Amino acid sequence: MAASPFPPSGSRAGHGEIHLSLLPPSTPSFRTLTFTYPLKIVSSTPHTLTPAPSPIKASNDSIQQPTSSGASEPPFRPAKVPLLFLLSYGGGLLPPDSLSTNITLDPGTRLTLTTQGSTKVFPSPAPPPGNPNSSPATATQILTAHVSPHAALLLSPDPVQPFAASHYAQSQTFTLASETASLCMLDWAVEGRRARGEHWVAGGWRGRNEVWREYDAAEATVGSTGTETDSPASNRENKRVLMLRDAVILSGGPNGPGQASLRHEGVGVFGTVILAGPVFKEMGDFFVEEFAALPRIGARDWGDEVQEDERLDGDVVKDARKRRVAWRRRRVQLEKEEGVLWTTARVRGAVLVKFGAREVQGARTWLREMWGYEGTVEREFGEGGMMSLR
Repeated sequence: MAASPFPPSGSRAGHGEIHLSLLPPSTPSFRTLTFTYPLKIVSSTPHTLTPAPSPIKASNDSIQQPTSSGASEPPFRPAKVPLLFLLSYGGGLLPPDSLSTNITLDPGTRLTLTTQGSTKVFPSPAPPPGNPNSSPATATQILTAHVSPHAALLLSPDPVQPFAASHYAQSQTFTLASETASLCMLDWAVEGRRARGEHWVAGGWRGRNEVWREYDAAEATVGSTGTETDSPASNRENKRVLMLRDAVILSGGPNGPGQASLRHEGVGVFGTVILAGPVFKEMGDFFVEEFAALPRIGARDWGDEVQEDERLDGDVVKDARKRRVAWRRRRVQLEKEEGVLWTTARVRGAVLVKFGAREVQGARTWLREMWGYEGTVEREFGEGGMMSLR
């Protein structure tokens, strides 16, 4: 057989590369945007941010430099935010399909990453007749992202939908290059095909999210007090520190403790939101404040807060506060009607939100209410940031 005149291919099946840079004065441009079957990455029209940002110098080092007083200027906002869709042929994954995506955001860039529908995980093929005890095939998705200083990533896909007898594993690793890098990540899963009577009957589901923060050599070995840091989560060779690790395992099949408890509690969808960095600081504070304001058993009557403020301040009470309290009442009622339960916590500079609901539409409506009222996503990323919640 004659040798092929073409050089051997170094591409891997189901692998994607995304590298976004910023051209002067503030125009995003993809240095790399590649993918191979069965992964597909589709670029949509970038969303223009308003008001328009002021021009910056061509050098990446000039983006949002601290002032002489040591204070930093407001986060830099590029003129446009690209919008990418992660897709798979056939609308889902058939084990043993494996997808992997590497994302690199250069300084000052922003990127919205979403999907056009839920990621369906089809049933794993039956084991071969001669080896019925062999491990079932597993569909996998791996995503790694490196977010440079003053860059921001918004990962807001539709939920993963594992069908009956499917096996799925997911790993997402985010590295924030400095304290000025920002991340908002939504990761959620929904019970199988409800129309076919599937309520958490997957063969297995594993998901893990990690957020790391990089430091320079001095910061990696010396803490803010001037003493050498001694943290079990630190990796001095790579000069990065683990901020947060969140893992969910639904093992043991449909009768395992994870899926059995979800069915028993009537939970049809659960998910996680991770917020880190200056772009999403106000959003993280908003979630923490709203959770602290939730009514609790044995607490005072809901609405006393407004009445007390009106008695103390009278006409001085701000309209914005009244509107927020009125909105909170409507949202709490929505949570009761849709069976939404949620909690939040601060973890090493990030904010972690966990939520669950009876149906995916209820969770979607709740997220749209929270994100929409707070406003950071649509203000800093345009309309594309809310696309998966419509």
